[in-house]
Amino acid sequence: MSSSAPASTTDNVLIHAQDLHKTYGEGEGAVLALRGVDIQVREGEFLAVMGPSGSGKSTLLHLLACLHKSSQGSYLLAGTAVEGLNDTQLSSLRNKEVGIVFQKFNLLPQEDIVQNVVLPLAYGGVPRRERERRAGLILAGLGLGERLDHLPTELSGGEDQRVAIARALVGSPAVILADEPTGNLDSRTSEEILSIFQKLNQMGKTLVMITHNRHIAECAQRIIHLKDGRIVGDERVPEPRKAEGKDIDLAFLDEAVPKPARSLTTLLAAWLETVKVAVRGLGVHKVRAFLSMLGIIFGVASVMAVLSVVAGARGEVMKQMKALGANNILVSAKVPSREKVKDVQIRSRGLTLADGQQLAQSCRLIEFWAPLKKARTSVTVTDKLVECEVVGTTQDFLNVTEFELAEGRFLSALDDQHCLRVCVIEEEIRRELFPLREAVGQLINVGHERYTIIGVLKAKETTESKFDVVDIKRLNRRIYIPISCALNRLTQPTMGHQIDEFSIKIVSFNLLRTAAEIINAFFEKAHGAAGLTSEQRDYEVKIAIDLLRKTQKTELIFDVVMACSAGISLLVGGIGIMNIMLANVTERRREVGIRRSVGARQVDVLKQFLFEAVSICLLGGLLGVLLGLILTWGISTFAHWKTAVSVLGIVLALVVSVADGVVFGTYPAWKAAKMDPIEALQYE
Repeated sequence: MSSSAPASTTDNVLIHAQDLHKTYGEGEGAVLALRGVDIQVREGEFLAVMGPSGSGKSTLLHLLACLHKSSQGSYLLAGTAVEGLNDTQLSSLRNKEVGIVFQKFNLLPQEDIVQNVVLPLAYGGVPRRERERRAGLILAGLGLGERLDHLPTELSGGEDQRVAIARALVGSPAVILADEPTGNLDSRTSEEILSIFQKLNQMGKTLVMITHNRHIAECAQRIIHLKDGRIVGDERVPEPRKAEGKDIDLAFLDEAVPKPARSLTTLLAAWLETVKVAVRGLGVHKVRAFLSMLGIIFGVASVMAVLSVVAGARGEVMKQMKALGANNILVSAKVPSREKVKDVQIRSRGLTLADGQQLAQSCRLIEFWAPLKKARTSVTVTDKLVECEVVGTTQDFLNVTEFELAEGRFLSALDDQHCLRVCVIEEEIRRELFPLREAVGQLINVGHERYTIIGVLKAKETTESKFDVVDIKRLNRRIYIPISCALNRLTQPTMGHQIDEFSIKIVSFNLLRTAAEIINAFFEKAHGAAGLTSEQRDYEVKIAIDLLRKTQKTELIFDVVMACSAGISLLVGGIGIMNIMLANVTERRREVGIRRSVGARQVDVLKQFLFEAVSICLLGGLLGVLLGLILTWGISTFAHWKTAVSVLGIVLALVVSVADGVVFGTYPAWKAAKMDPIEALQYE
C-alpha cells in the first residue's frame, strides 16, 4: 500500500479511520467486507476511492457516512469518535457533518424537488421558511431555479443528480460523500456533475467519491485503491483532469446555514410538519387508505349511535325521575287472584285514607303524602267525549310530585272538605278543549255532574314507550278532582273507602330504604300481611328510583350489545390499519433509508408512520362521526327512539379513533424506525 502524503489545503484531518473491519453475518457464512482499512482525509481534499465490484468501496462509504458502525477499529469524523455513539447521536452527526450523493439519486418521488432538498434542514430543526429559501437559492445556483415545483420523475437524470447534490450541500456539511454519482448518467451529464464537484472543492469543500472508472477518478486530487476489503494503493494525482461543464454560480455557499430554532413555536411547527409529511405519504395510495379506514368509520359511527341512544335514554330516565320523584315511595293497591280474594278481604279492607293518615302520624320520615283514587267515569264537553283519566287527590299532591301550575290554582283542603265540584286539568287537555280561550272558569262534565276548572298543570315531557315505569303520556291526559268527590260522588258505595295508591315523599334521599322498611312494616301490621308472600298481599311498596334502575338494567343489555358491536368494528378497523401500515412500511423502505441517510432519527421515522396511522384513523373518525349523526337521525326518525348528540360524545368518538391509530399503528411504525438504513436504501 502506498504511504505517500497527499496534498491538502490544510493540515486539519477531517476523517481519521484506523484498522476498520466490517463483517456481515456470523459463523461460516460471515462475509469480510473490510479488513483493516486505515484512511485519513483532510479538510478541503477531493478523494476518489476506486476498486472492482465487491472490493468494499460502498461499505467504506457507508461507514464514513455513519450509516453503519465498523465491526472493529476506530473512526473520528470532525473530531468525534463514532464508535461510542447511539443511533440518535449518529443521526445528528450525519445530519450536520455529512452530505451524501447516491448513484440512484434516492429522491422522494412524491415530493417536489424543494421538499427533497430541505430534508436535512427539516431534520436539523431549521424553520420551514428559512430552509425553503435556502433550498431555492441552491437549486437556482445549480441551474434548476425554474423547476422548483417539479417532481423528480419530471426531471432528467442529470437534473435529478443536481437535486441530490443540492440536498447534500443544503446543510453545509463538513464532507460530501458521493457513491458512483455518474453511474446512471451519460458522458456529457457526467462531466457536468464532475465539474460541479471540482468547483465545490475549489471553494474548500471536502469530497470523497466512490467510482470504478479511472477517467472519472482522475478528476480528484487523490485516489485510493481497494481490493478484497483492503487498501492496496494510495496515490496523488499531480494534475487532476478538468471536467467539462457549464459555468454555474455557487455563491450561495457563502451564505451561513440557518440555525435551528428551539422555541415552543418551532417545536409545534416541527410536529405539524411531521403531520404534513404523514398525510402526503398517505396520498400515495388514496384508495387503499380509504378502504382501510372503513372499519374505523363504521366503528366510530356505532360508538356515536350508542352514545346518542344512551344519552337519549338518560334523558328519558330523567323525565321519568321527575315524574316519579327521586325521594318518593309508592304504595299501590294490588288485586288478588280470584281464589285468594276472600282470604285477603278477611284480613284487610284494602288501602284507605285512614291508612295514609295513620302512617303519616307514625312515620316522621314522611315529608308529604297524597292519596290517588282513579274514578271510572267519562268526561264530556258540549257532548264531545274527552279521552282522559279522572284522578282524585289532595292539595299535597303537588308537593309530592313537584308538578307545576301553568295557570290558576290547585285543589285545596276546603275543596276536599266540602266535596266541591272543581277540577284541575293538564295542559294537553286545555289545548284540545280550549285552544283559543282561557280554561280557568270553564265547565266540563265529569260523569253526570258539572265541574268548574280552577287550574291547569304544565305539560310533562313525554318519554319513549319502552320506559314504562310511568306512562307520562297518560299523566298528560289527567283531570284532578278532590279526593272526597272521587270517593263519594264517582265510586260505587261498596268501594268508596278504597284508595288506588299513596304517593309518599321522604325527607331525604338517603333515608329511602329506612322509610320503605318502616312503611312496609306498618302495612304488614295494618293489613295482617306478616309472613305472607308479595303475591298474597293486597298492597305493594315500591321505591320510585328502584323502578327506574330496573328499566336501566334492561337498557344496559342493549347498550352493551351495541358497544360490543362498535368495539368489534373498531378492532377490525384497527387490524386493517395495521395491515396497510405494514404494507406501506414494506413498500416505502427506500424512503425510510433516504430519510435516515440525511439525518432522520429512529424517533422521527416512528413519528411519521405513527402519524400516518393516526391520520387514517382520525379522518375515518371524522367520517364516522358524520355517519354516526346520520344513523342517530335514522334511529330517532324511523325507530322513534329518543336520541341526544353531545359534544362530549363526538370528542369521545374521535379520541377512540385516534387511540385505535396509536394502538394499531405503533408496531408498523416501530418496525420502520428499526430498519437498517443501508438495507432500506437497497430495497427495490
